[in-house]
Amino acid sequence: MLINKYPVGKSILCEGTPIPSHFQDAVQANLSEELPMGKSTSIQVIFAERSFQLKLQNQKFNQKKYLDHVPIIRIMYGRSEFSDFLKGKFKTTWDWLQQQKKRTDRFPRVNMIPDNIKEYFALYSTDKQNRFYDRCFKANEINLYHKDFVDVQDEETAELQLNYSHIDECSTIKEKAIIKKVRQLDRGLIANLKQIYDHKCQICGREFFDRYNAKIAEAHHIIPFVESYNNDSDNLLIVCPNHHRIIHKVNPKFIKTKNTFCYPNGLEEKLQINKHL
Repeated sequence: MLINKYPVGKSILCEGTPIPSHFQDAVQANLSEELPMGKSTSIQVIFAERSFQLKLQNQKFNQKKYLDHVPIIRIMYGRSEFSDFLKGKFKTTWDWLQQQKKRTDRFPRVNMIPDNIKEYFALYSTDKQNRFYDRCFKANEINLYHKDFVDVQDEETAELQLNYSHIDECSTIKEKAIIKKVRQLDRGLIANLKQIYDHKCQICGREFFDRYNAKIAEAHHIIPFVESYNNDSDNLLIVCPNHHRIIHKVNPKFIKTKNTFCYPNGLEEKLQINKHL
């Protein structure tokens, strides 16, 4: 199961991989025993058929001072064989980061990396305890995905295809393989969020499984996917089909600081459930 995808930057390549709070349960479930605060455990990470022994750490901090702080769990590797391996896998990003550092004497932040060279690092759990695997997504694959899947359709159609399986109609076998690879990544992240919310709508709190024996929650992009190409968790909401259709029909404004939809008729709806924004 996909745990998370990460835009590659200096931190991922040189330091470690943070586990967002809303995905930490998926990581903990893959361990042989619970990982309490201040402790670390050895994990196996498989990347491109190579195996690496890394450290998963639940960082200690002052809980009395930071009462509402979520656990800080990271895969730690620093300067290591794994770090060197990542720099080779994501050479486009690493070369660009080094060039920028020569000009400014510091590494730029990940959000400053140009869209046409952005690369992604995906972390997956496995059916073996303390074992995870990684996958890289190159800039040219992401760009082809945008060109041949995203740019040729409207937002509702794109979202429906990310939520549900559809046949790819790409022109070549190579393009089909790339589109499938990247779309699997996007669908994996959506499936993970649906599990986090137990297929309940974040707006109304409803789920349909108990009554209809059907899981029909859908993912909605706060900033339209066909405009932003952003399918990360910070741009996704899990909603019921009714609210999804309403949102696309009347186009309310989402105020992220208040987690509230403001509709053109004056109605305001605050998210009833929020575990990741």
